[in-house]
Amino acid sequence: MLFTTRQIRKHKEVARIQQYCEEIKNIDAVRNIKQLSKNTLQSLIQQAKQTSNQNTKSIEQNIINIYVNKEVGKITQQELMFLQQQNIKPSTLRAKITQYRKAIKNLLPSKYIALQRQYRIHRKKIIEKIYQQNLHILELNKALDNINLHPVLIKINKQTTDIYANNPIARNAQIALYKMTVGKNINRLINEQYKIKKTHRQQELQLIDHKEYFSIAIQLLEGTSDLYPKPNIHTYIHNTLMGICALTGRRPVEVIKTGKFQYNETYSLIFTGQAKTREEHRAAFEIDTLCLARKILDAHRQLKTVLTKHSLGDTSLTNRQVNNRLFTSKATKQLQIQTFASIYPKERIPETINLRSTYGDIAYEIFDPPMSKIQYLKKIMGHKDANSADAYVQNKITREDKIYLLEEDGEEDGNETNAE
Repeated sequence: MLFTTRQIRKHKEVARIQQYCEEIKNIDAVRNIKQLSKNTLQSLIQQAKQTSNQNTKSIEQNIINIYVNKEVGKITQQELMFLQQQNIKPSTLRAKITQYRKAIKNLLPSKYIALQRQYRIHRKKIIEKIYQQNLHILELNKALDNINLHPVLIKINKQTTDIYANNPIARNAQIALYKMTVGKNINRLINEQYKIKKTHRQQELQLIDHKEYFSIAIQLLEGTSDLYPKPNIHTYIHNTLMGICALTGRRPVEVIKTGKFQYNETYSLIFTGQAKTREEHRAAFEIDTLCLARKILDAHRQLKTVLTKHSLGDTSLTNRQVNNRLFTSKATKQLQIQTFASIYPKERIPETINLRSTYGDIAYEIFDPPMSKIQYLKKIMGHKDANSADAYVQNKITREDKIYLLEEDGEEDGNETNAE
């Protein structure tokens, strides 16, 4: 069985997370304490006794906890450093850290997880009651500071402590959960690096030959290209998919699975089914098209027919599975580069093609909306804020004068009301 590049990368990522969790599980601070020379251990105990009234057993337990923190922290910092060096966006880094944290939580006993849930629920109720008392600001701050002294929370903490005492793996996992986070300083540095990278990209915009872009995209819409004038089924799907993406600015998964198009005007469609919304419902919105809207509808209808015929249009597939099957193989990326390379200067052929940004830049030039470019990109990309749309400012259109769509409007039949 052959695996795609993404599947291989995913297997490696899963193996690394598993190895990371095994290292956390195998930490044995008691063994390390025993390895300390008798004189060193006695010295540590004597120093602690001078500043506390704890007995020897309690002090030894504190020393063990310190060693657990050090060892788990060392492993966790190595993993964080590894993730930060992957040259990925801050949002991707957070997603990967969430995967790590999910794997760590699987090391915890179900009883501990239930206690955590109880603690959060009770703590929230206590805070609500404090605010309902309308206390003076000083009394309010004091009450909030003393929340952890509430009898119910103390009882839950005692139960979790008992779990740690009898389950060192749970203790290690709990420490790792707190340490496997991106601190404020690290988060700030990552965001600054990303902003610098984005600013640099916008200071050196790529020159796009819009006429060549149109020519390639229209040809792709029919399922063909100069590279593959007689495409097989795999190439046909990818050609048509790239053509629709290039002329509408939609994501591949939106064209294949989640998206629906409805005729609006000659060069306009109503689109629903936006991806990357964090499961938040987004209303339908209007998008401009770089060719006659009815051509997009026809191509989309034919593409869906082919996908269904070849069992590739299964609606039960997740968005990630759709992408894995249709749009992320090494061969597909190479196909994109080969197909669109001619629109870029020869000395600067891109590693990947961002059709959404190119679509947005050309559409802004053509439709000349009465708004700033960022606001226009926000509108047609379906973003909630302009900061997200700012990432699509990557290109500069080559032109001698105002550019126009390369085809005539043609006759309107007035009956294009079918939704895809």
